[in-house]
Amino acid sequence: MRQGDDAGLAVEVDRPTTWLALVTINTFAAVTAGVLPAIVAILVDHEHLAPIDAGHISSLYSVGGVLAGLSGLLWVRRFDRRVMLAVVIVLGLCADLSAVVLQGYALIGAGRFVAGFAGSSAIIIVNSTIALSRHSERLFGLVLTSQSLLAAALFFALPRLAWEAAGLFSMLAAFWVVILPLAFLVPGFPESATSRGTAGERSEGRALLRSSVGLLVLAFLSFYVATGALWTFVYLIGEWHGISSTAVGSAMSLAMLAAIVGGSTVTALGKRYGRSRPLIAALVANVAFTAILLTPTGVGVYTLAVCATNLLFTFSLALFLTLLGDEDPQGRLLSVANMVIFGGLALGPWLFGPSTEGGSYRALLVGTVVLFAVSPALLCLRSLPRGRSGDSVAPLPEPTTGLTPPSAGSGGGGRRRPRRSRCRRRAR
Repeated sequence: MRQGDDAGLAVEVDRPTTWLALVTINTFAAVTAGVLPAIVAILVDHEHLAPIDAGHISSLYSVGGVLAGLSGLLWVRRFDRRVMLAVVIVLGLCADLSAVVLQGYALIGAGRFVAGFAGSSAIIIVNSTIALSRHSERLFGLVLTSQSLLAAALFFALPRLAWEAAGLFSMLAAFWVVILPLAFLVPGFPESATSRGTAGERSEGRALLRSSVGLLVLAFLSFYVATGALWTFVYLIGEWHGISSTAVGSAMSLAMLAAIVGGSTVTALGKRYGRSRPLIAALVANVAFTAILLTPTGVGVYTLAVCATNLLFTFSLALFLTLLGDEDPQGRLLSVANMVIFGGLALGPWLFGPSTEGGSYRALLVGTVVLFAVSPALLCLRSLPRGRSGDSVAPLPEPTTGLTPPSAGSGGGGRRRPRRSRCRRRAR
């Protein structure tokens, strides 16, 4: 996309109505991932599925999200955002409506796979649009704040409503209906962006293979695999420390409120302290608060640790997404990011779950601390000055003044011979 096109889209993205549409669409498209534990519990209690089958259904949702991220590398820049967003919203609506009337492990699992693909695709489109904003870090912060508010409200309401699966999926379908008209407030690609030649795409593709981009993606992957492992078992870790389930539930509610603070902090800070330095500081702090859970803790210290890690999670995620958007405003890296998010949520429990079979969570916590520590280390490595031996710094061009000899391409034929003085010509 040309710079003029980027500037025009940035103006459209930074309109208040566009901000409202982007935040609302992203919040409702991600709501299923936010309340996935509640969905699993409803499938077990009301649909009488075995816990392992309900867990497989949640994994199918994540697999659909990974597939959306992988395929998004191909279509995110080739089609109009507005049209693609409307298509995937209708797809998600059909998936949740089918879950209202269909029953059984296979049918519900297929519906969750499609819902994961639709939700992840909608998030990719919205995030790639947010990346074009002049205030993308603030917009990502608003998105995460809104997601945390909705998740906290649903975690509070769903156990009290005692809905069956049909009621839950009807609510999710209603969310798709709400955001469908908002899709037409999202700016689409200009014609010049969709008609670019393949040469420009190949050059941009090579740019995405830079080592700095690779280190950023690896740091994000390490962060999200550790997050997936920790938050899958954080409730059980509290009980492992001898804390009652009621106290653990209260700590989790406070952690959701802390997540709102994390996203709001990024929105308030903006670009004041840059992006990499606050992110590295937050990741280092996350290592320290996760390590607290390795030692015997009471309810107060446990609540402090889970609130701090959740606050730092939303803070770090907003900055990670902003950095990825800066590296590739066309949205392909954000497709990779979505693949990392859904893949990390599935990979973390798969890697560390077997270590909990003995009833101890120490090995899991050690692994998550190590992965959390790898993430800021990779970002620090990315920030180091790099240079290749074959590269040379091009000299600055000489200032163009009346005393400067013309270049070879200007018709002068190279360096001009000095003119003789008048006195010497008269003497001869």
